[in-house]
Amino acid sequence: MLRDPEMRNRGVYSGVLGFMDVGGCGDFSILIRTAFPDGHKDVWGISAGCAVTIRSDIEAKFHKIDTEASSVLGAMYPASIDTN
Repeated sequence: MLRDPEMRNRGVYSGVLGFMDVGGCGDFSILIRTAFPDGHKDVWGISAGCAVTIRSDIEAKFHKIDTEASSVLGAMYPASIDTN
């Protein structure tokens, strides 16, 4: 299982998050990059990920995840992201 080598729970990671109302309408979002309250006052977690396959370039995937997480950080704290 993936949790064995990772040694932690993934929590919000990937998939779809949304709701359906009693009239049958709904609103859904794909979780590629997500900010969520982390159970403490004023503490937020950020989830970012991408698909990894046997043919994946691991360094490119790490760069992609860093870019995805930085986009969330930049939206929450614009002055904290170094764009150089």
